[in-house]
Amino acid sequence: MDFYSEQGRTLLWDLAVQADVLVENFRPGVLATMGLDPDRLRLVNPGLVIASVSGFGTVGPLAQAAGLDQVAQGMSGLMSVTGPDADSPPGWVYR
Repeated sequence: MDFYSEQGRTLLWDLAVQADVLVENFRPGVLATMGLDPDRLRLVNPGLVIASVSGFGTVGPLAQAAGLDQVAQGMSGLMSVTGPDADSPPGWVYR
């Protein structure tokens, strides 16, 4: 589903207004740009529980950074011990 297409946003809206819980992991404010502002959703679904799980929280210098796997590996130092083999430089490997 393409959340940025009209069809995708409509489908996501239809699911959200019928759901009990919405869990999202977008950067702060992205859900609202898709037309799914929490206050608007609660007007049509007052019992909806919305859980936001962002990579870096909602405030601070990294709040707008995407919390992707490779970002977490690089920032934590985990990437320094990964790679395709022992003779290769460190890097992100998806397996």
